[in-house]
Amino acid sequence: MKNIYRKLICNHGNVVIEFILTTVAMFIPISYLAVAVTNVASAYIQVQDVARTAARVMATSTNEAEGKTKAREIVKDLTDNSPQVFLKISCSHNPCLVDEELVTVEVEKVISLNLPGFTGFSTITVRGKQAEVVQEV
Repeated sequence: MKNIYRKLICNHGNVVIEFILTTVAMFIPISYLAVAVTNVASAYIQVQDVARTAARVMATSTNEAEGKTKAREIVKDLTDNSPQVFLKISCSHNPCLVDEELVTVEVEKVISLNLPGFTGFSTITVRGKQAEVVQEV
């Protein structure tokens, strides 16, 4: 009877199996989270860069229409023509390109987090904003 009882409560050999199961159970959610954080960080850096570049182009343009056209082209080029990117250009003065006035460019991008559905998070919006002073040449 003692031998049967010892065999039932013996943990010899189970540690490796428990370690493997625990590691796999922890690794999968951590991997999803790491990928989501990387995507958000990458999109944030991209949006900030696009906003800065578009604001500089707008502030150095000769006229408002040309500046807005070039800013839209830059946004399309630098965001791989993504349909989830939105551009807003505003000026502190009307007409827009007046010496020593501000041109502000805001860029928003909606990105997919690729997380499992039960988390409740499928997309996130990252924003970039840049203001530039118009310098007449």
